[in-house]
Amino acid sequence: IGVNCAGSAIGALASSWFADKYSRKATIQGAAIVLSIGAAICAGSVNLSMFLVARLINGVGIGALVTVIPM
Repeated sequence: IGVNCAGSAIGALASSWFADKYSRKATIQGAAIVLSIGAAICAGSVNLSMFLVARLINGVGIGALVTVIPM
C-alpha cells in the first residue's frame, strides 16, 4: 500500500504542472493511459519487484486523476 501512496503523491504533484502546460483534457487522457499500463503490468507481474513497480505506476495515474478531474 505504501508504494501506491508514494506514486499518488508523485502523480498529484506532477499533474498540476502538466494540466497547466498541456491542458486538463490531455492530462486526464495521459493519466488514464499510465493507469492502464500500470494495471496491465500488475496483472502480468511474475515477481514481487515487478508488482511493486506496477503499483507505483498505478499510484502515479491515480494521483494525477484524483488531482486533475476536480479542477
